[in-house]
Amino acid sequence: MNRPLSLLLSLTLSLSSFSLSSLSLPTLANADGASDAKDLFARGRDLRAKGDCQGALPLFRKAYSVYPAGLGSLRNAAECEEKLSLWASARRDWLDLKRALLVVKDVKYAGWDADCDAAATRLAPKIARLVVRVTDAGGEDLSARGGLKVTLNEEAIERTLLGTDLERDPGAYVVVATLDETTGTSKATLVAGESKAVTVTLTLPAKPLVPPPVVEVENPTPTPTPAPETPITDHDRGATMRTFGYVGVALGGAFAIGTIAAIAVRSSALSSVSNKCPDYTTAACGPSVRDDVDRGKSAATLVNVFGALTLVSVGVGATLILTNPKPDRPPVALSPLFLVGGGGAAISGGF
Repeated sequence: MNRPLSLLLSLTLSLSSFSLSSLSLPTLANADGASDAKDLFARGRDLRAKGDCQGALPLFRKAYSVYPAGLGSLRNAAECEEKLSLWASARRDWLDLKRALLVVKDVKYAGWDADCDAAATRLAPKIARLVVRVTDAGGEDLSARGGLKVTLNEEAIERTLLGTDLERDPGAYVVVATLDETTGTSKATLVAGESKAVTVTLTLPAKPLVPPPVVEVENPTPTPTPAPETPITDHDRGATMRTFGYVGVALGGAFAIGTIAAIAVRSSALSSVSNKCPDYTTAACGPSVRDDVDRGKSAATLVNVFGALTLVSVGVGATLILTNPKPDRPPVALSPLFLVGGGGAAISGGF
């Protein structure tokens, strides 16, 4: 065999040996974990058989963390927790076991899912619940404040869990909250099936008042001074009232013209009825006079309306003119006048 061929064969054998040893490492590690878990499980079972669940529980928990495929460790931990009245922990482990059974299929675990359901139902009424809140001295909720740290019996609590029910085992609890170098503490004791709220109040330092920034304006535009309002004098009010008076008199004249026109139409209609039906006052007339009668009635209505408007417009207009004379003229006055054999009234003034 020549030298290059021997070197190539040695390199191939080395790579093959390396690959085989690499593939065997996880298997060996997994075997070591299973072996350690079996030892821990056996020690835990021995203590449990002697009635020492307090000592067996940590061993079962450690065995399950080392080898999660060994579901017997998780079941024994749940049963020990139930024996020790750790209702919330036991129920949590029973539910974890139920979820693990969905993945691990083995005949030795037959019927365990039903045991999990029964245990979860049995333990539900015994669960204690604790609501943790953190507020400031004014009662404001601080759960959304960044930098807030909360522990429950030295176990860190996420800020998102504040204000919600936390399932816990019966016992004494200490809540510590820290924010901005301010720390507060509160305590609570839970019994089976109890729901309780505990609040930690933090007295935070007052924030210093920061004055608003001063904004300098270059060459500010002066605010124009509004011109003083011109007061309305009595003379102006009189002129306005006289103007309304003249308008009223003018409207009265227009309504008077309308009244005269309506009277003319009514007279024309009455004359037409008289010509067509001379005895209209004592006898019924035929349909030939119906249009004239309707025209006469409409004209009579307009006479009443325009007549009333004429009187009102002229009366109001004349009153405004007479009671608001020009400043250089005396106001209109009405005074009684006595004469021999009679009397009357005299109007004096100007407009």
